[in-house]
Amino acid sequence: MRRSSGRQQAPATPRAPTPSRPPPESAAVIGFTSAIGACGGYLIPRGFGASIAVTGGPHLALEVFLLFYATCVALTWWFYLRRSFLAQRAPTNLAEARV
Repeated sequence: MRRSSGRQQAPATPRAPTPSRPPPESAAVIGFTSAIGACGGYLIPRGFGASIAVTGGPHLALEVFLLFYATCVALTWWFYLRRSFLAQRAPTNLAEARV
């Protein structure tokens, strides 16, 4: 049995309030992502089946998937990351730009 040391514990610090509901945009993102995932769960096995039926192996399907994912990465960089990537390298004033 544990004995009390006689010391009192400090009161717990209050936590920051958490939002009760997520913003509506998050529901749209989750729904869209789920729809893409469901299509992928159907299309990927169909792609493998078609590739094996046509060429005798899965290599064609893998090349198509690689091309698709590379396109997705390029589009993501172009629309979401490009501005921040370029903004980090841009001069902050005209003197640095030597204009």
